[in-house]
Amino acid sequence: MPPRRDFDQYQTESRSYSSIDEFLASQVDSGIHSIHFPTASIDLLVENRNATTTLVIFHAATPSPVETFPVFAGRTVTKGVDANLVFVSDPILERGVNLGWFAGLEGLPLQDILPQVLQHVLKHIPHHRHLAFFGPSGGGFAALFYGSRFKDSLVIPMNPQTDFSTYDPNAVDRYYSAAWGESERSRISISVDVVPLLEASRQWILYIHNKGDLSHARRYLLPLISSTPYRQRVGVLLGEWGKGHKPAPGRLLTHIFKEVANCNGDWDALLNTLDADRSSTARNLEQLGHRYNERLRKGITR
Repeated sequence: MPPRRDFDQYQTESRSYSSIDEFLASQVDSGIHSIHFPTASIDLLVENRNATTTLVIFHAATPSPVETFPVFAGRTVTKGVDANLVFVSDPILERGVNLGWFAGLEGLPLQDILPQVLQHVLKHIPHHRHLAFFGPSGGGFAALFYGSRFKDSLVIPMNPQTDFSTYDPNAVDRYYSAAWGESERSRISISVDVVPLLEASRQWILYIHNKGDLSHARRYLLPLISSTPYRQRVGVLLGEWGKGHKPAPGRLLTHIFKEVANCNGDWDALLNTLDADRSSTARNLEQLGHRYNERLRKGITR
């Protein structure tokens, strides 16, 4: 059974646009905005809180099978945060696939179009001055990619993939099959590796990572730390949240978002306030992960 579009759970007004041109010519108020393309739609949930900082949020993989869409994750941890919010749902959910890294699909080149969409949304938030992006796991890839398109923005990825072509082959195959059919991957014009983009953009990054996720550390965190020429702009927050691909506690994320909202766009000061690691080498970070996992193996949780 194909997934169904369901806005009821969000209890807010919604508006539909027949094309990207119609959307770009329209006023954007708080509520759900659905921009229709021939093959899928871009769904956004906008909350204008009359703040100077705006936080764009991407979701991780959803439960499978996908039953309803859109998905606007992160509303609980952003309650009480003095920031405007823009939640983005991955159009691939319409195809019944639970993970697509917000990379787009045939007929909807999301990586080209979404920056235009976000620029238009921001233009209609009167007090907006500072921009941050957040996403966990596959949504972390999206936060890094789209954040690199906005100068002076902050990106907050949590346990992200930075090159999704190296992720679980089954998940990658499901995405490509649903999004691009039989097209040869070498002919598909999408970015799958964000590290070169981040090097070029001098991106401010607050990288949240669970020490117990050694697999993601080795494949994604450590190569980014090793390659970045701007280490002082990359703050790493390592947590001890159990073995494997575990997220940070909600209360910690709320605290981080409040600090993001309160720092007035001074990302350098923010990294200092949060005591983010801006000096450790990749080797040192890897050793911290190994020590924590050894403690877990021995049953030591503190």
